Amino acid sequence: MIDQTAPHSRLPAAGGPSSKAALFFFAFLPPENGHVSLQLLILGVLFVVMGLLGTIVVAVAGGVGGIYCALGIRLALQEK
Repeated sequence: MIDQTAPHSRLPAAGGPSSKAALFFFAFLPPENGHVSLQLLILGVLFVVMGLLGTIVVAVAGGVGGIYCALGIRLALQEK
């Protein structure tokens, strides 16, 4: 039997949904206006796409920054 009074029993499971993300999605839902499940699906897809685009921008910027750093090091070590 699991002790329900233990402090760890009230914590969410690892990998479970974040309550902050759920509050974010519910904040943008109009009250009882249309199909809520469709609106949640659209918000979820937008959330994933925007996160992916942000990650791509950071990755490209990091790659370009790495190229410029390598070029700077190469030029600094180059003999005249």
